[in-house]
Amino acid sequence: MKTIIHKWGNSLGLRIPKAFAVHLGIGSGEEVELSMDKNGLRIVPSLENLERLLSQVTPRNLHQETGTGKLRGREVW
Repeated sequence: MKTIIHKWGNSLGLRIPKAFAVHLGIGSGEEVELSMDKNGLRIVPSLENLERLLSQVTPRNLHQETGTGKLRGREVW
């Protein structure tokens, strides 16, 4: 698919077609990671989006609490 690069202030802007955004699971205002390789520009969803990470938690991949040993010091639980 072809698209047009537009001037946006001192930078350039790129419109991402809706079908691509839906496939990537990204929306307006979300953070993405940009990187370059020998073939061009790569755009991927940022893994640091807490909502995105939490949306991937399911009953099947949810684990139980992990024990860390006996209490030490003055921790209060």
